[in-house]
Amino acid sequence: MKTTKIDKRVNWILENKEALVEARKSTTCPVGCKSKCSNGATCATSSSGGWGFWVQAFRKAGISCEVMNYWSGSNPTPSTSINKAMAEYILGNAPKELL
Repeated sequence: MKTTKIDKRVNWILENKEALVEARKSTTCPVGCKSKCSNGATCATSSSGGWGFWVQAFRKAGISCEVMNYWSGSNPTPSTSINKAMAEYILGNAPKELL
């Protein structure tokens, strides 16, 4: 049976669960934050867009990643953001083949 990329991401998430959860906990809104947190593009604690496949893996792993719709630009295309600190941890630590 072939292991999908999402399943590989699930395995990596589960192996790094403690660090990812700690990263999520460390993210707080800046003092005086007035961002509109219904859109990842304007939320200070959200990553950039493009995390939809990771969201599927987080859901499969049973771990919250604070998923949010991401809309930006003059002719926006919907995308997906996650918790900024979790995204940074993934970008800094996940194997390149999972990114």
